[in-house]
Amino acid sequence: MALLNEVKALFGNTYAKGDLFEDYVRNLFPDEEYGLVHATPRANDHDGRKIESRLMPDFQFRHRRTNHQFWVECKYRADLFRGKLQWCEPWQLERFKKFQESSRPAKVFIVIGLGGKSSKPHQMYCIPLDEIQYPGLYPNTIAQYLRPPNNIFRYSAGRLY
Repeated sequence: MALLNEVKALFGNTYAKGDLFEDYVRNLFPDEEYGLVHATPRANDHDGRKIESRLMPDFQFRHRRTNHQFWVECKYRADLFRGKLQWCEPWQLERFKKFQESSRPAKVFIVIGLGGKSSKPHQMYCIPLDEIQYPGLYPNTIAQYLRPPNNIFRYSAGRLY
């Protein structure tokens, strides 16, 4: 499946790029440290019926040591648009904010890959949704959330980095 998505991504298939980035991010949460509680289905429908859980963030993890649960939404962008990292549409930001309010105390983190390939981005950001106000973000305003793209994720005191 990953090889097929690599081929599709080469031809500009944005869903394939998203799937590859989700796989990349999921693999940075090792099973010894994180239980995978939920993974949003990739298909839009099942026999013509909409899958409501498609509106949830991509993953819910449980940090095994603390038993804390949190959500992760993955977004990959090849480059900036007009100097901003346009990670979502305004209606999506509103939907994510409503979801976070309904899922508290669990937090939502937005993991954004930038540049390179979706299966191996040059840069990666991990931003708490609480810290995001806009669908387009200037790199200098989110520089504090930049992380090495191939390091496994760490969780401490409600913070994912």
